Amino acid sequence: MCAVDWRSRIHPPLPQTYFGNCLGPCFCTPTKSSLLASNKGFLTAAEVFGNALSETIKNNDALMKDAETWLERAYDPMPTIGVSGTPKIKIYDVDFEWGKPKKHETPSIDYNGSISVNACKDSPADIEIGICLPAKQLDACISISRDELDTTFYKQD
Repeated sequence: MCAVDWRSRIHPPLPQTYFGNCLGPCFCTPTKSSLLASNKGFLTAAEVFGNALSETIKNNDALMKDAETWLERAYDPMPTIGVSGTPKIKIYDVDFEWGKPKKHETPSIDYNGSISVNACKDSPADIEIGICLPAKQLDACISISRDELDTTFYKQD
């Protein structure tokens, strides 16, 4: 599950003067077998999540469908990961007259196993992903991620 910004999607529309959040859930429930069926579990998860997000965003008429079950579904016992940040805010372009930042990190991910996703310093087309894990888990995460990316983007024929 992730939160989706509904401010521009809700009907009737919110007034132009509305200042605040209007969030709703996007539920994605891949089966364990679909994620473990091949050596492309990470890519399968990303594809399933992307499709669920796309369907949620496109389906304006059903935004409030099943609202009475949201809390039950949101707190099902399952592994979760929090995501902080946004690539929409170009944090490396911010200048408070001290100069532009050389490195940005999201401190809120340091204690709860979350990740951060932010705009990249060097390329507007890329993102920076931050993660804070104990050394052993971080090494495993880096190894798995590197293997997945190498297999996907740098296929050797």
